[in-house]
Amino acid sequence: QDAAVAVEGSTDEKGELRFADLEIGATYILNEVETLPGFALGADARDLEIKVTDTTEIVKRFVNSPSPATVSVHKTDDRGH
Repeated sequence: QDAAVAVEGSTDEKGELRFADLEIGATYILNEVETLPGFALGADARDLEIKVTDTTEIVKRFVNSPSPATVSVHKTDDRGH
């Protein structure tokens, strides 16, 4: 069964995202669903469980790698064939 979306957000210009007022004792599942063009979501970007046990800041890092590029070459002779 899919869980309800409790909070959503987007990273700032530094790539940081902060949530405030999360319920102490609750468990949240963090999913990165989109990244910048030219990058692939990291394997660690899905279903990251976060248990809020107190008011201490929890830091999680995701690393998105550049997507592989594709280069096509069409070779012709001096007559364009």
